[in-house]
Amino acid sequence: MKLGVIAAAGRGTRFDTVVPKQLFRVHDVSLLEMAFSKLSEVCDVVCVVTSKELLARKDWPLLPLAEIRIQENLLGMGDAIFSARDLIAESSYLVTLWADQVGVSVETIRNALEMVDSM
Repeated sequence: MKLGVIAAAGRGTRFDTVVPKQLFRVHDVSLLEMAFSKLSEVCDVVCVVTSKELLARKDWPLLPLAEIRIQENLLGMGDAIFSARDLIAESSYLVTLWADQVGVSVETIRNALEMVDSM
């Protein structure tokens, strides 16, 4: 199984805004939705790791096919990924993105997976 994990628990406090950066919208689509869409094209399962606080927001996007995991303590990227350990244990590939890492292309993700396959 190819697993994509999106770290989306941060509050974006460095931006001094009430909207966390993963919920910033570009052309009416949140950064989180963009990242989810890209991983969905190449991964069998996409897991979004977030906080209870963010998941409860009214502007949290509906991601009906996403596995959701809660990061209890916001201790960084490693801890976010570890929050999906049950899915990681079942996967043969793991692709991780920050929710605001929308500049990476689907082609780049595919190429990385193919490179690993060729090793």
